[in-house]
Amino acid sequence: DQLRRYQELKEYVNTEKFKEFKSYMNLPGKKKFVLSEEYKKEIEYKELKSSEKYLWFFKTRKNYPFGELDKWALVFEDHFDGDKPDTAKWMFRYINGDRLINKPYVLADDMHAFMDGRNISIREGQLSIQTKPERASCMTWAPLTGFTQKEYEYTSDLLSSAKGFTKKYGLFKAKIRLGDSAVTQAFSLMAEQMLPHIDVVKLEKNKLYAGNFWKNGGKNGFSKSIQKTGGKRYTRDYFIYSLEWSPEKLVWKINEIPFKVEAHGIPDTEMHLVFNASLKQTAKIAGLPSRMDIDWVKVYEKAAK
Repeated sequence: DQLRRYQELKEYVNTEKFKEFKSYMNLPGKKKFVLSEEYKKEIEYKELKSSEKYLWFFKTRKNYPFGELDKWALVFEDHFDGDKPDTAKWMFRYINGDRLINKPYVLADDMHAFMDGRNISIREGQLSIQTKPERASCMTWAPLTGFTQKEYEYTSDLLSSAKGFTKKYGLFKAKIRLGDSAVTQAFSLMAEQMLPHIDVVKLEKNKLYAGNFWKNGGKNGFSKSIQKTGGKRYTRDYFIYSLEWSPEKLVWKINEIPFKVEAHGIPDTEMHLVFNASLKQTAKIAGLPSRMDIDWVKVYEKAAK
């Protein structure tokens, strides 16, 4: 509104009509012009023109530092405005568990059951994944035994876009507050197979990780590249975690500050988003119940030129 007002005044004080009126009112008399409405408009225009806000605006517009934003087009987002997750976008299982056994499952080193969405809630536009002490039964998968039913003393949950949204290349972002607890919490990109796998962010044992895992022909059959830092400070507030994925490289950022760059093992297949909280067998139980809070999720692709 102020910018529009500035433009109106700028046009008005530069019209011939205004200039003629000002010249007439400036003729000898009892300060005729100073007492006029036109004088007030001219003063308002000069104040706007010289204000710090407008000097910053015109300087910024000239330099145009926002060009990076024009490179991206939004293709997926969720601000969690409803009472529960949108099932057109999200599911609460690993994709293979849904297809093979039509149930959620956990891994052999997990100490919890996944609750098929019952440990996920939305309040005031914030989605929370809760991990807590609670007896429950869940399917477990291990390489040697396959799927078996098992009883657990803890419960947690998982949020996946595998059925609603997959993407190859782009900019993946989420605003997350991690829980200060023994729970491993992660925002990842996953494929239908175990690899490739990218951790956009993972908190485990008070360390914050960014990682890339991919297949190779070596002894172990896979390679990995990991960057880590102290994780305690990332449990005190929300942070924006992002990954820019292109055919040439992967770039991780925290609050737009680069954290890791990787040019090896770049995935070239569709991947989906996964948010999960897991209590591992190696964890020393602390801080339960625990919550991983997600304020929003956004995915962009390169905009057409």
